[in-house]
Formats: sequence, C-alpha cells, structure tokens
Amino acid sequence: MTKPEAMPALLPVRVASAFPAAVAISLRNEHCWTLSLPTDVPASWLAELIRAL
Repeated sequence: MTKPEAMPALLPVRVASAFPAAVAISLRNEHCWTLSLPTDVPASWLAELIRAL
C-alpha cells in the first residue's frame, strides 16, 4: 500500500520590527526553491500567490 502524497503546509511566521525595511520577503519550500519578493508587494497579491502555490 502506498502512502498518499503529503499536502504542502504553511508554517506560522512572526515578523519582528527589528528587521531593516530593505529585507525582502522570501518564500521557501521543501524542494529547495526560494522566491524573494520586495517588501512593498501588496498583501492581496501575496495572498493570491500563496493560494496558487
């Protein structure tokens, strides 16, 4: 019997105000890819992207 493929999961994150404003948003997955985005990406666009992943 084969195991069903695990569904991707989002991990909780905490954003600390100590980060400089120039730090980019980075999305990483278990397959070793990283997507770096500027910090001024609209939250609605980022939410749409995450839903599509």
